[in-house]
Amino acid sequence: MKAFVTLFLFFFILIPIASKAQIICIYCYDQNDSISTGVNNLLLNGGFENSTCTEGDNNDIFCPSSTMYSCDITDWICTGGGTATYSFLYDNTQSFAAEGDKRVYFGNGFCNPCSPTYGDTACLSDVLCTVSGIPIGYPLNGAAYGGAAGLSLRQTVNGLSIGDTYILEFWAGGEVGGTAYPNSGLFGVDIGFGDTIFRCKPTLAITGIGSRYIIEFKATSTSHTIKFTNWGHICATCTELVLDDVRLYTLAELSSSVPSCSPCNLSPPVLNTTQNIFCSGDSTQVCAPSGYATYLWNTGETTACIKAQLAGNYYVTVTDNNSCTAESNHLAITVYPLPPVSISVNGDTLSVYSAVTQQWYLNGSAINNATSNIYIVTQGGSYTVQVTDSNGCTATSNPLIISGINNLTEDVVSVFPNPSQNNWQLSVGNNLMGGSIEIFDADGRIVFRSVINSSPSQITLDGSHGVYLLRISSSKSNVIKKLVRL
Repeated sequence: MKAFVTLFLFFFILIPIASKAQIICIYCYDQNDSISTGVNNLLLNGGFENSTCTEGDNNDIFCPSSTMYSCDITDWICTGGGTATYSFLYDNTQSFAAEGDKRVYFGNGFCNPCSPTYGDTACLSDVLCTVSGIPIGYPLNGAAYGGAAGLSLRQTVNGLSIGDTYILEFWAGGEVGGTAYPNSGLFGVDIGFGDTIFRCKPTLAITGIGSRYIIEFKATSTSHTIKFTNWGHICATCTELVLDDVRLYTLAELSSSVPSCSPCNLSPPVLNTTQNIFCSGDSTQVCAPSGYATYLWNTGETTACIKAQLAGNYYVTVTDNNSCTAESNHLAITVYPLPPVSISVNGDTLSVYSAVTQQWYLNGSAINNATSNIYIVTQGGSYTVQVTDSNGCTATSNPLIISGINNLTEDVVSVFPNPSQNNWQLSVGNNLMGGSIEIFDADGRIVFRSVINSSPSQITLDGSHGVYLLRISSSKSNVIKKLVRL
């Protein structure tokens, strides 16, 4: 008896006409027998009977990237995989044969389907015939097994009629390995617009029962490439894909036992966000339109709106009350890193570098007019600086504790900001109060004279840009400082 589940889908992918495709619906059957009989298979060698490989020989590898590559399957091209890939043809003792004596085993090691943690399958969500919830960049295997590209077998079919409906039917089983792999694995099928993910279950020789899949789609080009991909065992007890009896035929040849397939015409939802570029530590809200029955984001979340904190592409698959599904646009989020910040200390001078703007703080309060990249310390306390980079991102330094300075010492001189346009604030200790001020230009000429009557006091200098010498003299002390006029 045939047992089947139907999944109705409608995709319209805005990519070049030569490769875009429309899937109308997908059916899956728990059976080995073919669904339609007497069809004209538009694929060549769909049962993999013609090859230079010896079936059952695990040293006769058909993928060129493998160091054990030694044979080819006629009319099919193996891509991806890596040096350690071990894909070969199964014989009748290794798995059930849906058609003929040979079937393809996609041997490709162990992969991570959901996260860097091996064996983590928590992201996988079985939605009728397909699997969803896999994050961006997964499944992922090591470089020796093809990384994120996995191991693929493909064939391009020409001579299709644009707008006509075609049926891709195939049988999928899985490696048994004695009793080592009792659980289902997964694989991808791409007919020109990206992978649709399916399950494959282990199939014993002779008695095993695999799965028959039917993908009904509209051709949008005269040629479509049919590609099957396996990334590896998704867990220690999960099987890998065994593929057989791949057929492509017209809708008119589809068995009348298959229910009528009605397109959903569900439009892809358009995502919106409060901001798609922000600084590390910030976040944004990404939302799909309300009103759908279910939501499933590529992050695994199931609400209409999600909080995004990491860079990457975000998208959601929505389902309406008629079980029709559609995938949204992919929304790119950019996250700028925070600027590095640290305070350099040289005597009473604090400096910070490589910022666009900065603000100095003492004991958590902003210091008035302290926005230069240097600051002259006038009293003890906890100093920090907040910097802003060219992206508008801000970061605050760790506190720098200055001790041993309660007020200005008797001979201390503080001039700030320095450099300045033409105004400096001068603070001096008691030994210099009442002293004289003289400012010399680069040629040694005196360009400014005054007397210190109060502290702090202001110096205003009109003149050309450059470096000047400030000399403060009193009966008790003499101090020389450099002034820089911007």
